[in-house]
Amino acid sequence: MAAKSCTEQKGALCMDAFDTSELAPSSETSPVGCILYEKVYKGYWRALRGAIEREEISDRGAVISDLIIDDNPGHYTAWEYRRKWAVQEGLVEEEIQYAAEQVVSNPKNYQVWHHHRRLVEILDKPVDALELTQNSLKQDAKNYHAWSYRQWIVKKFNLFSNEHEFVSKLIDADVRNNSAW
Repeated sequence: MAAKSCTEQKGALCMDAFDTSELAPSSETSPVGCILYEKVYKGYWRALRGAIEREEISDRGAVISDLIIDDNPGHYTAWEYRRKWAVQEGLVEEEIQYAAEQVVSNPKNYQVWHHHRRLVEILDKPVDALELTQNSLKQDAKNYHAWSYRQWIVKKFNLFSNEHEFVSKLIDADVRNNSAW
């Protein structure tokens, strides 16, 4: 599976592994306005839009979505594509690991946390979600995204048993941490 390792090669070298010439979307113009993205990023987005328009869910599209996410981790459409790809290929657990790595790099990015949540919902098991939030909250005890995700995971999977102790430690460390309250 080439999707993840491709980022290590980066850019045009990675895109050369796939023929994307037929992935041009039907429309190149935006009814709203033109955003001045870098040429390489525009090429990735153009190819992904073409794949989506053709209803193609493939390793090629996963590579392209990975490149987009590497440049813009807030790109919701790229995350949605990756989720569909992971489900289709039976790689949901591997994708959860990828999402967890992205959370470490982008702890305050809603799309990354949302992607992780959707994958956990698909598997219907918490995987390492409490550990992920705990590590994120060690970096920033007031991270809204981590707290929001933690509340969801605790409630969804009835993981209340150690929550009082966890929250109490954070309150003891900073009584003004409204997030922990």
